[in-house]
Amino acid sequence: MTDFAELDESAYARLQSNLIREKGGDMQRRFLMATKSRTAFIDFVNEHASATDGMRAQVFEGALTEQSLKELPSSSEQAMHYAWSNLSPRTACRTSFWANVTLQHIESGVIQEAWWLAANGGKNESGEERIDRALGRLNKRRDGAAKLADDCVRTVLRRMGGLPVERGYRSVYVDCPFARAWWRERLVRRVLGRDGVESRQALQAVVRSSQTYWERLVTMIVSRGSVFGSVDVQDAFVNRMAKHFEAMPNTRLKKTETLTVALRRLSNIAAARELGVLGFEEIGAIVDELLVRVA
Repeated sequence: MTDFAELDESAYARLQSNLIREKGGDMQRRFLMATKSRTAFIDFVNEHASATDGMRAQVFEGALTEQSLKELPSSSEQAMHYAWSNLSPRTACRTSFWANVTLQHIESGVIQEAWWLAANGGKNESGEERIDRALGRLNKRRDGAAKLADDCVRTVLRRMGGLPVERGYRSVYVDCPFARAWWRERLVRRVLGRDGVESRQALQAVVRSSQTYWERLVTMIVSRGSVFGSVDVQDAFVNRMAKHFEAMPNTRLKKTETLTVALRRLSNIAAARELGVLGFEEIGAIVDELLVRVA
């Protein structure tokens, strides 16, 4: 199995912990200042957590913008998974790996500015403007300055490779655009490899519904339990969700709250019946019936 270069795991976890320890502190100020320059940002991270030996992941060759980095187009996610198809799940769940991949994209200029990583959900304020606002308030010691600086730092860390020290390991799968692309596309491709499943477009509509929706699905994907630990159960659930999305464009199943109910009901069914020993189609029929009731 190929070993990929990544940031030193312990050192990077320590850097993350140190950066979120004091809101608006000197380290956060220096970190945010470093985002103003690609070179300075790379130097700051490498000073605290250098990369290990190993093969460098391929740099994505497509064009990125600050907006597209926040929510990558489906075509970009497909291309990224193809470029990183030799990754193992063991590597693809590591914060230290994706943080190094992000640094490679900053170094190469595909991510043109490090401050892109600070961009929040809205379209009206760039990452640079958000950081400047935080630094300006810190300099003038205005109310809320420390929290704003801390929010910016956490956003950058989440986008780099996830922030598991704060949000648990689901952060890797949800918050880092590159990791999210790999895991979403991996799930779609796995389902498409089965017979008689829904279209790519329908499956993507499920996994790309929203970030919160994807986060609920991630709980299922990373489960080691007897219910969702089975890939047959995972694939059957997503495939039947896609079927309902296609048949009923306004279905309540598109709401995150309803998805949560569906996952909980399936877990309840599994408490009385071992789903993992059933075939893909058998599980799908059970899921289908459940989804009709929930919707």
